[in-house]
Amino acid sequence: MKAIPTVRFALLGALAVAAVGLGLALSVARSASAQAQYSATAGGPTYRTYCANCHGGDGRGKGEITESLAKKPNDLTRLTAANDGVFPAERMEQVIDGRAEVAAHGTREMPAWGDLFLWPEDDSPERREHVKRKIGELVAYLRSIQDPAAKR
Repeated sequence: MKAIPTVRFALLGALAVAAVGLGLALSVARSASAQAQYSATAGGPTYRTYCANCHGGDGRGKGEITESLAKKPNDLTRLTAANDGVFPAERMEQVIDGRAEVAAHGTREMPAWGDLFLWPEDDSPERREHVKRKIGELVAYLRSIQDPAAKR
């Protein structure tokens, strides 16, 4: 059996790297287009109801109950700046629905905001769609309040 010539092997390697890069680009584009379907305006009231007490009405981490908290809430207007100019939409979805635990929010089983955003693994398609929409709207709102100086 013949050995694969070096040039052909290099070409196959380059094609594999290109395919992985294309897959990542498509994944990011899909995530951005999925987020585009949600309204930041609809997410505003949800933010004010479930997040503003800790993170503040303006998202800067100075809510009404901040003084009583053991850990100071994050400034949510700096998420893009903290991620090299890229808004971390997928990470925010995971924090909101409890897949990525944040100690100050409580455990996945009992997040600070109850089960409104808890990802319904075994629930009906309607419930899953409702949760997905509420999270999408909230993430769209968080994207909309990013510090303009931090955006690229």
